[in-house]
Amino acid sequence: YTKPESDSTPDPYRVVGDRSDVSSADFPRLRFASRSHVPLDGSAYESVAEIIYYVSEDEEGRYRLRRSDRLYPYETPEEKADDPVLCEKMKSLVFTYYDNEGEVHDTWDSESKENDYATPKSIHIRMEVGEESEASMVVETMVMLPVVREALE
Repeated sequence: YTKPESDSTPDPYRVVGDRSDVSSADFPRLRFASRSHVPLDGSAYESVAEIIYYVSEDEEGRYRLRRSDRLYPYETPEEKADDPVLCEKMKSLVFTYYDNEGEVHDTWDSESKENDYATPKSIHIRMEVGEESEASMVVETMVMLPVVREALE
């Protein structure tokens, strides 16, 4: 890996955790590369895939967690109506990124100087699910990335 130049193509293996506006709500979005491709067309083809977790809104104004899964060479990331829905009735979703020193970050970009061109060491995920008028169910987990890129600076 080498640091990107201002006009270089983004690293296909980068990790990007940013924010996206969904209707009037603000939800996180997580993009990374993985060999854990889920072939939705029934094929057994294996390759590195670009995986994006994001939230969309359904026809009734409720939020859904979706997974976009595209094999290399990646298309321009865009939400598609046929991306699988992983969870419905999302009230909140929070990704918290931890660097190699254990410091907490709300967003991440492994192509940026701010994150020392490194990938996060782990990601904490917290989501709240339920109907607006009912009690919520909260689910939390911590994912330790099996491969990380150390800081370059």
